[in-house]
Amino acid sequence: TYGVLLALFFASNGIEALRTSLNRAYRVIESRSLVYRRLQSLLFVLAPISVWFGVINAAREITKEQAIYRRERVSNLALLPYVFSKVMVLSILVLIQNAALLGILALKVDFAGLMGAMFLQVPELYISMVLASLAGMALGLIISALCTTSDQAISMVPLALVPQIVFTGLVFRLEPDSLSEAISRLMISRWAVDALGTSVNINQFCDLPNGSPLAANCAPALADLFPDAFIRSPEHLRYTWLILLLFVGAGVAITALLLKLKDRRS
Repeated sequence: TYGVLLALFFASNGIEALRTSLNRAYRVIESRSLVYRRLQSLLFVLAPISVWFGVINAAREITKEQAIYRRERVSNLALLPYVFSKVMVLSILVLIQNAALLGILALKVDFAGLMGAMFLQVPELYISMVLASLAGMALGLIISALCTTSDQAISMVPLALVPQIVFTGLVFRLEPDSLSEAISRLMISRWAVDALGTSVNINQFCDLPNGSPLAANCAPALADLFPDAFIRSPEHLRYTWLILLLFVGAGVAITALLLKLKDRRS
């Protein structure tokens, strides 16, 4: 328990240190409150962890059994049932992993009675984390279908995960209407952070001076990055969930297509 909490704390410290270094390098004066920045950093850590669960679980799932797959395909193994069998098994795994992660947090963070955008915060956070993991799982299956060996698949994982950090928008500034901002909308972690921040109502901390009590209302602090981010409404939360589900569906479809192309070449 304490190990996981300490890992999250020190990881968020790393994000804060990186943010501070970049602010100094580019002579940016940080006006947002310490509470707001710390919550951003924690959400930034939680979202990629959920994505990483899915990617790492799935990255070797197909490559490790390619010989078996080819033999069974000759014996009339149907492609879609094969892919969906992988999705089902990996989905159960990410359900357990995210429940364990959120459960450990709940041991030390008092979520009792806290409301999200639609219902209690804990189930909202869990749904967002699971959807992020499922989207990461779909990305991992694409990697596994592309690669020919398990070692190759593992070496591809960092290449898939680094953009999830760079283009989230909480550490590196993304200019509005820029190419980098457009790319960020194709990142799973960007939508996962948005969903988590919506549930915890992170914008309530946006204009607070360091150490001050919570304010009831304040202007959205991320308006300069994503004007539509962290909007406290059921519609916006459902929108972020839908985007994550689209990542899942697209990833599964691309995986099936890649396997079909492999079948034709073999």
